[in-house]
Amino acid sequence: MNFNSTTIPPLLGPELWQFRQWSLCEELLISSQFPFERGRPFSQIKILGSNGPLRFSIPVKKHPSGSPLSDILMDHTQKWQNQIWRSLVTCYKKSPYFDFYQKELETLFYRRPEFLVDFTQPVFIWLLKQYFPKKSVSVILAPEFQSGRIEKPYDFSPEMDEKAENNLWKYARVFGQEFESRVSVWDALFCMGPNFGINKTE
Repeated sequence: MNFNSTTIPPLLGPELWQFRQWSLCEELLISSQFPFERGRPFSQIKILGSNGPLRFSIPVKKHPSGSPLSDILMDHTQKWQNQIWRSLVTCYKKSPYFDFYQKELETLFYRRPEFLVDFTQPVFIWLLKQYFPKKSVSVILAPEFQSGRIEKPYDFSPEMDEKAENNLWKYARVFGQEFESRVSVWDALFCMGPNFGINKTE
């Protein structure tokens, strides 16, 4: 059977438009061999607070430019886990589904592996399974990357015209009157849970 598949990096804070793209694929392949870039959802999460969007990053140690995700080390000298988790609690404790996911997510967020990918990959796979419970999700290794499974760098900034904006799934949020499209899908998960449109239509 031929799958319509895409290869993606493990992301801490994937956005709604990315999940819209992935919903069209039957198979999702995860590789940690993409080159790490600062300012990307590899190690960032963007959520909505009472005063607007909030962005948090996992601090990483110095590394050569172009290093693959698999080589990036986390910097545990900073208390980033407390900052991110407490912000999630503060922003979403009144959302309909935060309590449902809280215990399991807190365990995932307070692990302390040495490498970034060992933290983000389990979180990312867990997140994909909440949204796409029937899809095939697999982790591929470096040799598959080198043999051509990944044909080009992952595009994080597609042109999002008015039509694409209107095609995003929309839902009631805890904060904000206008719909903010460029936030992490954690917002949708806590606000809509298993009722979110991805599970119903894809």
